[in-house]
Amino acid sequence: MYGWLPLAWIALLACGSSSSTSCDAPGTQVSNPRAAGCLTVLDKKLLMVQASDGRWSIPGGYVDPGESSSAAAMRETMEEAGVVVSAGAPACAAVRTQFVAHRCKVVGDPKPRPDGEETRDAKFFDAAAIRALPDEALRFPVQRAAYLRMLE
Repeated sequence: MYGWLPLAWIALLACGSSSSTSCDAPGTQVSNPRAAGCLTVLDKKLLMVQASDGRWSIPGGYVDPGESSSAAAMRETMEEAGVVVSAGAPACAAVRTQFVAHRCKVVGDPKPRPDGEETRDAKFFDAAAIRALPDEALRFPVQRAAYLRMLE
């Protein structure tokens, strides 16, 4: 239903337009998520995508009607990063925007392939690289803490 929306719009609508949208552990505080994403870790690195506006975030987007948040997170990760994953339990959530990020594992080829439309780049970042990103390079700078928690 929302597949036609650009990633930038989805991020603004689903995850909020301000940098104050945090993703707080444990992730179970949202009972009917409107948006979902994947926190995918491989070799102590987190998968992130770069939107057409140049800012980085985890892959994610709207939950379609009748779709579970875990299915949406897996679908969005494949669409935006070209990586097949399995989604596990929620790792964090943003109550204000009804967003849930699931713990995800790579089950296919781990080489990210951005779609060239919604995402211009996709790659795995280690903790040092995430810390080094300036706030303006992240779609939601306050979510940096959630990203780093996944790498602990």
